[in-house]
Amino acid sequence: MPNSKSGLTWEGQDKDVLRRLVAAARKSGKSTKIVLSIGTPPSSLGLSTVSHRPFKGGWGGCYWFSQACSTAANRKTFVAAMVDAVKTYGLDGMFPPPASLNFLLINTMIRH
Repeated sequence: MPNSKSGLTWEGQDKDVLRRLVAAARKSGKSTKIVLSIGTPPSSLGLSTVSHRPFKGGWGGCYWFSQACSTAANRKTFVAAMVDAVKTYGLDGMFPPPASLNFLLINTMIRH
């Protein structure tokens, strides 16, 4: 989830669970896509979920999300942290939520 410095903070066993989830998805051979969900649960958008326990940062909001989107510098830091997580954990991308003008700026940065 976003933290006070506009980076990402992982709680407890989240990193290990994510690694196992990605490994299981790849091993299944079913072309399952694993994405980093930021702010909006995929289930609210008609998408299915695999995990019985959603990662906190992408489900139900976060105290620091608005701050992470509030300035150009914060957005740059936040996007860099999300891109790093996608690369580090072998994810298939990000699934950011629709929210505000600042969020649209985040989406633009992600695409570039």
